Amino acid sequence: MASRYYNPRLAQKVGAAEAGQYMSITPAVARGQAAFERQQAKQLKQQELRFEKRKLEAEAFKKEIGRRDDILYSVQKNLAKAKKRIDGAPVAIRDRVITLGDMAKANYNQLQNAIKEGKLNRGAALMWQDDNVNKYVEQADALLDKYPEVIKNYSENAPSMINSAADIEISNKIIGQEFTLDENNNAIIKSDDGKKIIATIPFDELANPTYIPVDTEAFTAAFATVNTAADKAASKGKSLDSMKKDVNAALAGLNFTPEQSLSIAFDYLGKEQPEYVNIEDYKNENGDIDIAKFKGSIDMDGDEKFGEPEDLNLWVKSQLEKAAAEAYDGYKKDYKDKFKTDSSENKDAKLNAEEYAEELNSALSNYDFSMLNNTKIGGKLITGSEIRNGKLYLEYIARTTAEGQEMAELAGIDLNDKVRLKALLSEYIKGQKGLSISNKISNNITDEMLFTIEDINKQNSILFASPTIKPNLP
Repeated sequence: MASRYYNPRLAQKVGAAEAGQYMSITPAVARGQAAFERQQAKQLKQQELRFEKRKLEAEAFKKEIGRRDDILYSVQKNLAKAKKRIDGAPVAIRDRVITLGDMAKANYNQLQNAIKEGKLNRGAALMWQDDNVNKYVEQADALLDKYPEVIKNYSENAPSMINSAADIEISNKIIGQEFTLDENNNAIIKSDDGKKIIATIPFDELANPTYIPVDTEAFTAAFATVNTAADKAASKGKSLDSMKKDVNAALAGLNFTPEQSLSIAFDYLGKEQPEYVNIEDYKNENGDIDIAKFKGSIDMDGDEKFGEPEDLNLWVKSQLEKAAAEAYDGYKKDYKDKFKTDSSENKDAKLNAEEYAEELNSALSNYDFSMLNNTKIGGKLITGSEIRNGKLYLEYIARTTAEGQEMAELAGIDLNDKVRLKALLSEYIKGQKGLSISNKISNNITDEMLFTIEDINKQNSILFASPTIKPNLP
């Protein structure tokens, strides 16, 4: 009997609801595959980026290692180079160089250990090395490089007598290598008993003499200028006043520094002609020249400001003009026969001028000035000569001591300056012929007769140049 509760329509609907329903999975699979591919592509891209980054890091690391190796090699090379030169260095320089080398070596070993233990990365290691290794090697190298210049400058520039005894003591200790170098490379100069520091000079400034040198070149230029002007005026029979004008006009082209003026005043006028500068009048209780006392007596421009640079410059010129005036009669006597006739003597003077000029040119061409040996130049008996850096240095005996003879040099004569060459030749002729005849010969020497070092070099470059090959022309 059918249940009164059974409803066939409802049962049909419930059965349909409980039955399994059909679905297609194709769209879902496609979406999943796309998502997987996107994720895979993203991972590949990240891997490529990581690889590229590692590649760049590797290249940078390689460059860093190369740079480090280059610098370490340079350090070792410089240390070896410095070591070879240490043996010939002065004691003070050698001690300081050894100290700097030891510091560089110790720091270098410390650096290598830090790199091995991974305490420093490559960039930091290189910076540390520059500050703690290379710096000391470079300082040591500079000390060895520069000291020869110190010796050269002091030996070639004698101190003027206007320097104090204290100035001379310092210079003598520098030349005698009686100093030490502190941790900042300052030269420490002490008194003879070693208890007092008398000077502290940075090593970079040590090459500049601590005193005012004798300025031989300035005086030579001044003397040659005055001598030429006065002699020329005498050769033309000019009056004393006319000669003074000529000399002043020639001196107008010269200007002396205060140091040059003082050197001319004391090292030449005072030393050779005390009637111009009596040195004893300007000495203090220590026996040194009191420059302030000398300057205090000079006011050439009348502005009541004594001893200014222009005062000293004008004073030197006035003394040179005065010296020329006092010697002018002697100049004129040398030409007393000139205005009568062109005698055979004058013709001989011209011929002799050419011969002496040729002799000087030959000496310059062969770099051999032994012709000047045993001749007085600038009042000094010359014993030898040498050409350095385009200048001629003449050696003479400065004095004879119990230990033997001490040699000195006249300041370099510029071999590219015909005024200096003419003055040198005049002195040479005077030593052989005497003042009267030498003036006649010297007055016949022209610039065209004389060669300079530059002229010689140009001639040599032409003589030894490769020949030009000319083509065969029809």
